[in-house]
Amino acid sequence: MFGQKNKWNQVFELEKNFERGAIIWADLGPVRGHEQDGRRPVLVLSISDFEKVSRLVHVVPITTNTKNFPLHLLLDSRTTTRGCVLTEHLLTLDLSKRNPEFIEMCPPDILKKVQTMINETFQQ
Repeated sequence: MFGQKNKWNQVFELEKNFERGAIIWADLGPVRGHEQDGRRPVLVLSISDFEKVSRLVHVVPITTNTKNFPLHLLLDSRTTTRGCVLTEHLLTLDLSKRNPEFIEMCPPDILKKVQTMINETFQQ
């Protein structure tokens, strides 16, 4: 569903807000360096009100490459999405340009662990 044009004549979607904890598909390219690329699942970390105001979301990508790395958190059997959450790859995305599609909700305890791991990277 498309929304209305804003004062800059940009079309944006009004009804496609994703809740914190949603696992969604998103197109991450183009990228630079060793950033995650391609269409892949991401975990939404920001609250839906942030998206409504800014039309941006904070996410972390999920990969099926499950190397034992201290900043990766393995998803468990409660999700149909398989792989690791890459907590070191925090991104801010304009989802209107990323072809988003809802997959499922992340279990609350995993979401809390992801947030804790990210918060720890900003502490002294």
